[in-house]
Amino acid sequence: MNLPFSSPHATNETWVRSGVLVGAKGLVHELGGDFEQICADAGLPENAFSDEDYPLSATRVIAFFSLASQACGCEDFGLRLASRQSFSILGPLWLLMQNADTVQQMLADLSRYFVLHTRGAIVSMEVNAEGVTIAYSMTAEERGDDRQVVEHGLALLCKEMRRHASGHWQPRAVEFRFSPPTNGNPHRRAFGPNISFNQDRNAVTLDADLLARPLASARQGHHELIKTWLEQRRDIGPSAIVYQVETTVRNLLPYSTCTLNQVAQAMALSDRSLQRYLQAAGSSFAEIRDRVRAELAMKYLRQSSLQTTQIAEILGYSDLSALSRSFRRWHGMTARQARQLRAPVPRA
Repeated sequence: MNLPFSSPHATNETWVRSGVLVGAKGLVHELGGDFEQICADAGLPENAFSDEDYPLSATRVIAFFSLASQACGCEDFGLRLASRQSFSILGPLWLLMQNADTVQQMLADLSRYFVLHTRGAIVSMEVNAEGVTIAYSMTAEERGDDRQVVEHGLALLCKEMRRHASGHWQPRAVEFRFSPPTNGNPHRRAFGPNISFNQDRNAVTLDADLLARPLASARQGHHELIKTWLEQRRDIGPSAIVYQVETTVRNLLPYSTCTLNQVAQAMALSDRSLQRYLQAAGSSFAEIRDRVRAELAMKYLRQSSLQTTQIAEILGYSDLSALSRSFRRWHGMTARQARQLRAPVPRA
């Protein structure tokens, strides 16, 4: 079996495969936008739209999505582009995913090998008794105005899940960090009714009964063959692994106890492998979780109306005194003093 892929992945630059732009040119033209000008403003080369495996700057691709939305006056540009695409834009990663035995294995492949599609974003996976949550976020340096890209990615995920579900399937929940759109109808069509905005993460939660669904496209022996081949190209540098763990902890912490095992599962790694990667990067899981807790504690105190006891519970502390001691160690002040620095919380 031939695997058509010339990898740019040895570099640590934040790139993305140009397959993400399939159909974008036609969509911009249909919406009346100046395609050439948008590309020029975003700094994208012409061959970005003729070769699906061309490595592009993730920053420029995010800019293209945002500029196209603005220039075309189309608030749902990312959703519209997703409706014209499929997971085949993931290239070699899609070869692996469609040969998975079950939906759960396919999603685990997406989480573990997404780095082969882009280094500008992270996909993490949390499995629990009720189902699975797939969180999606840009890396810190690439985030910018990433609304269109994030909506595009999660819409593609839901579109793929509908292929494997029965009836009028809808995700259990969809969360966005962004504010609600002016017109919510396109989002309800793409994601169903269970959408919430102004959340701490971008994520889709799926019911457990979907996870065991078999994939009709799976061919015996192909999954392990492709996985072995892709594993040789999955080069995660020290800085990348630390950031991935930070992002995963940030996504999980408000919703779970966020143990090493949970984070490793979300990243499709064994506990031992994750510890080994972090040790090589000169870091540890405890250190990273402590750093994220410090960041979120200050955020919640200054930018929310949560009670201190609620914040302690969210951050995984057994009692308020444990949070108080940690907060003074992190920030050199008490939680009460931090409250006095808080930004006004807008009324609903």
